[in-house]
Amino acid sequence: RNRGGGGGGGAADTPVRHGGELALLLAADRRVVRQWAAELLGEPRQLQAFMREVEGLPVLAAEFRVEEVEPPAGGAGGPARLEGMPRVAASLAPDREYEARITVRCDTPRPSRRVYAPQYHRPKEHGWWIMLACGEELLALKRMAGLERGASTGLRFGAPAQVAPGGRAQLRLIVVSDAVHGLGAEAAVEVDVAGAAAAAAPPPGIS
Repeated sequence: RNRGGGGGGGAADTPVRHGGELALLLAADRRVVRQWAAELLGEPRQLQAFMREVEGLPVLAAEFRVEEVEPPAGGAGGPARLEGMPRVAASLAPDREYEARITVRCDTPRPSRRVYAPQYHRPKEHGWWIMLACGEELLALKRMAGLERGASTGLRFGAPAQVAPGGRAQLRLIVVSDAVHGLGAEAAVEVDVAGAAAAAAPPPGIS
């Protein structure tokens, strides 16, 4: 538990369980983190090194939208979309493919590319797993580097099997650090899962 001074609760009494919470606490109140670290470490050099590493932890935020992936022109399912015109999916059909278009930003002013890992056999940079899930069902997964500088990417997936036609699915985007426990971001979007009649209908085209 962070035992910073003040006696009034709030950030000073926040339990810190992992690196992600430490990074968020630092963003909320740098003074509390420095005071707590000074009590824990004692030596000024250790404190300086600790603060440097913590202040470089990337605090991420993520958002996404779901788009329908169009078949090639002349293929089944209607004509392809116009170049540069996304088709935002209002619902998911079992026989079609979709893409989660993801934007990740980093709110840390000067994020570090390196992970503090003195026992690792070589210099370690931040890596990230990006997952799309619905409940316990994993829909898509990819690994990326460089999210501490912000990025845009996509994950292709199909309609979740665990949601019955006519139901509603909550799609969860989860971004997880491969090195620092608790560091990452989450976002969620709810979409309908089309019933049999709606799934059989072709997408609207251009006449």
